[in-house]
Amino acid sequence: MIKAKFTNALTILKLCQQSIRQLSPTAAIDSIMEVVGFYPLLLKNGRNKRTYKSMLQMMENLRKQEAFGNTNYKQIMDSLTKLLFEKTTVANMEEGADAVRIMNVHKSKGLEAPVVFLAHPAKQVNPVSFLSQHIKREDYSSQGYFMFTVRNGFQDREVSVPLNWETYKNEELEYLTQEELRIIYVAATRAEKALVISSNGSNKKNPWNVLFEMENIEEVEVPEIEKTDKVSANEITFAEYQAKTVSMHAWLDHSKVKSFEHWTPTKDKDISDVYEIEREAGGGKEWGTLIHDVFEKAVQSHDVTKYIKAALTSNNISPSKEVEVITYLTNLRTSALWDEIQTADEVLTEVPFTLKVEKNDSLYAHITRNPEDKHPFFVKGIIDLIYKQNGEWKIVDYKTDRAKRIEDYEKLQNFYRAQLSFYKQAWEEITMEKVKRESLYFLEPNRVVHY
Repeated sequence: MIKAKFTNALTILKLCQQSIRQLSPTAAIDSIMEVVGFYPLLLKNGRNKRTYKSMLQMMENLRKQEAFGNTNYKQIMDSLTKLLFEKTTVANMEEGADAVRIMNVHKSKGLEAPVVFLAHPAKQVNPVSFLSQHIKREDYSSQGYFMFTVRNGFQDREVSVPLNWETYKNEELEYLTQEELRIIYVAATRAEKALVISSNGSNKKNPWNVLFEMENIEEVEVPEIEKTDKVSANEITFAEYQAKTVSMHAWLDHSKVKSFEHWTPTKDKDISDVYEIEREAGGGKEWGTLIHDVFEKAVQSHDVTKYIKAALTSNNISPSKEVEVITYLTNLRTSALWDEIQTADEVLTEVPFTLKVEKNDSLYAHITRNPEDKHPFFVKGIIDLIYKQNGEWKIVDYKTDRAKRIEDYEKLQNFYRAQLSFYKQAWEEITMEKVKRESLYFLEPNRVVHY
């Protein structure tokens, strides 16, 4: 029983760690609260509906802060802590203000208003029209079944269908139908005093149809708009039409300008100098992930004896590679880097960061040299190892390249130099602290390169 609870808790912690590494701060917090069942726990522990609503509004406030540049975890957590301890209510509208706010149903979750209008969009979502996959949701894992189609005129033609697709399709359809009902329930329960549901004709395509089954609904007739006589049109030339409408389309040109862009230090790199380097077999993404995981655990002083076997299995790598992993780990532990790590004031591993880089930032030139670019970049990266000695930081990036010729490692050093330089400047900008040295640690041929 205790083992099962421990296993469950460990699984949840791993999911939370994965969210922190892969998502932006607010998205990670959302994911973690969902995984641990935070909102149901609030209600179970006697917290009222207003507390629940306040928490949702705080998250909305954090998302806005992130959009305006607070993109690292420290900034977001400081803001969240301040909101929580000051018990700040993030008002979406001033109390008593005469105002109308338009939003979709998903955006309205956790919010309330005295009067809510459910507008008729003149269409109804039919899950069958876009049903091409089924996700089997069980415990903390999922399994997917996908149908593939190609466009044939105005219709889609099936080209690949999973076995027992009709069964999976019906299961998914039932789930999506219930999901639509849950969305309608959210919409209908936002009103504090009055709910107004738009109706027209037979309501055949009205998504709020199910709400009309409620009893004691008061119908309100909307008066028809008076028809006005048509004004006779004057003929104009095409040139006159263009002259009069050119300003009307100016907003389209403005909308084509990028407002932001995502970027990583490994994006769009010129690989022409290293593409033709001959490499030994046995590398790849899974191998790199394995080495990074084992090194992270070792630097954190964990016993990795049994972990290596488990990591090889989870990454689908042959158990015979265990000897090679242990060799690389021994090389690390007997290196000068390891001696520095043991005496460091602070050691951080696999550190994710998110940074907003504006046009006037010194990092901008590392991202783009296009003079027409003016929009900000949201940068996301992970630093393998960073530690502090005597008040200054040192960055280490592990490299699992397996070049056949020793002279090719010089090309790889030059190739990775820009990445490390970016890490250095980004860390200094985020922490306002000095980075003394950046290093590449090539597992083969057990070489450390300092910059």
